Amino acid sequence: MLSNSDGELFLLSDRNLDVQPYHSDYEDVTWERSTIRSWLNGYDASYNDGGNSGTDFTGNNFIGTAFSGGEQGAIAGTEVVNADSPYGTSGGENTTDKIFLLSIDEARNAAYGFSNNEDETGDASGRISQNTDYARNRNAYDREGAGRWWLRSPGAPGNNAAIVNISGFLDDIGFKIDNSFIAVRPAFHLNLNSVLFTSAAVGGKIPAAAGGGNQGSADAGEIFEIADYSGDEWKLTLLDNSRNFDIAETAAAGTPGGTVTLNYTGATVYDAAAAPNEYISVMIADGSGPQYYGRIAQPAAADGTADLTIPDSLSDGVYTLYVFSEQYNGGANDDTRLTDYASAFEEVALTVSSDTTAPALTAGAVSRVSDRAATVTFTSDEAGSYYYEVVDSGAAAPAIDTTVAGVSCAAGEQTISLTNLTAGAKDIYIAVKDAAGNVSQTLKMEIPGYAASGSGGSPAPGAPNSEGGTDSTPGMSAPDRMTGAPQTGDNAGIGLWSFLTLASFSCVVLLLVVRKIRRRQRCSA
Repeated sequence: MLSNSDGELFLLSDRNLDVQPYHSDYEDVTWERSTIRSWLNGYDASYNDGGNSGTDFTGNNFIGTAFSGGEQGAIAGTEVVNADSPYGTSGGENTTDKIFLLSIDEARNAAYGFSNNEDETGDASGRISQNTDYARNRNAYDREGAGRWWLRSPGAPGNNAAIVNISGFLDDIGFKIDNSFIAVRPAFHLNLNSVLFTSAAVGGKIPAAAGGGNQGSADAGEIFEIADYSGDEWKLTLLDNSRNFDIAETAAAGTPGGTVTLNYTGATVYDAAAAPNEYISVMIADGSGPQYYGRIAQPAAADGTADLTIPDSLSDGVYTLYVFSEQYNGGANDDTRLTDYASAFEEVALTVSSDTTAPALTAGAVSRVSDRAATVTFTSDEAGSYYYEVVDSGAAAPAIDTTVAGVSCAAGEQTISLTNLTAGAKDIYIAVKDAAGNVSQTLKMEIPGYAASGSGGSPAPGAPNSEGGTDSTPGMSAPDRMTGAPQTGDNAGIGLWSFLTLASFSCVVLLLVVRKIRRRQRCSA
């Protein structure tokens, strides 16, 4: 690795991988029009000046041989800067390529770990590169395993290209571009957004001899503690965006050695012939990163369940469980160095606790305030989440699902306010799950029907009223809360009162008239 910046790794092959002329014809050429650029990237004949009308490399090229389609998708297109040589030879136009060769400036960049010397007196060992057996068999120039390798910079003259020689010396005059004994050491930028995680190149995804606990079936791997690694060879697990794997749970809890069941959809199905390397895999991470890895099942269907056995050695605490659909290509000994592919991580908050005691529940008060509303209180001796179901009185007890999110509660008294009941007596069933995943015995409480009397719907004596109290005066009907008029039970009562009032007024007037007549009669006598 040369650098890690802007979300990309700048990578250079650790050895000389192949042998290829810089250009198929001995003529002045730049990187842009060279055949080696087209061969590295799989370009067609329009990209180079090889032969009479260019050479087509779409069917025979480096990128298609060295990288799978998924790996190619993780390689970033890079703007390749093509500077002139120190002797004034034109470097040509800049290009955008996935695979390229280093320039003179890049090969002496101290930030990449190279010395910046330009003669053979300094330490150039950082540029010495060994030939692979394949390159050696392809007639790479070789001295005690080391070989020469091409740079993309022009030499002097324009039908030469710069190289690094066997001692690591930068030869900016270069060699003839049609030389067929100089090796290729490709470079590229890897998009880190495509990398899910890295593991040791050999043995990183299998347990040590002392590792334990088969997960799911004989064909599945084992979940194990990730060992320390001091090597410098890493294997990639790349994101496969075509996978649509999902886990229903966002939280789970269990004890060390206990089992957690995960409900999944969208897994890539295992097939012994067509897809033998398909797994549902997990990693368990704490604040320092992943600590455990394992392949827990080979899915027989796209949707289903997988059981995870929590490692006995996992301490009590809260962890992040990463669950993913993985194509594992490492083989029985994880020594193939092949890239693995996986879905995006599904994250589950995993609480591990040695607590095996379930909460204990105690019934409290019940108050029915209307046909639709009631309040219920109960007490839990542990904090956790509560769940409840309401059914008609006497109906079968419901199955309460405690795998979904409940209502968070502290230890002590809890109040449930029900606002969407129907008329009639009800039964409420309550359960509490603590942080360790222990679920209480289900508590049943009875909710009476709402009792009301009077055509106006007023509460009956002693029954809860609209303010939550009771009307408790025996033998009396309650006043109408809207009008304050007495309740007679007869809507014609208002007319009767009007008639009596008018009759009383008439009697008073008649009495006054009689008195006045009698007074006049006395005066006349």
